[in-house]
Amino acid sequence: MAGYSLTNVPSGVYPLFGVMAFAVGGLGYFLYHKSTAPDVIWARKSNPHPWLSVKPNQTSKLYDPFNRFEKWSRFSA
Repeated sequence: MAGYSLTNVPSGVYPLFGVMAFAVGGLGYFLYHKSTAPDVIWARKSNPHPWLSVKPNQTSKLYDPFNRFEKWSRFSA
């Protein structure tokens, strides 16, 4: 085998490549979205219980339809 070329591949394989590329891209988006969620704990040793640091008048939701809580930032200490 001197080399491999995509011209030797049957034409029915190209949609399979497209579907697999779409699936891998969707999986990458899903993993990124889930890993950046506010309820994910990455540093368990420094703060094993992050829900204890939330104040009573502080919300952890990204959207509050009634605007009852102060503005929240997930990067604040």
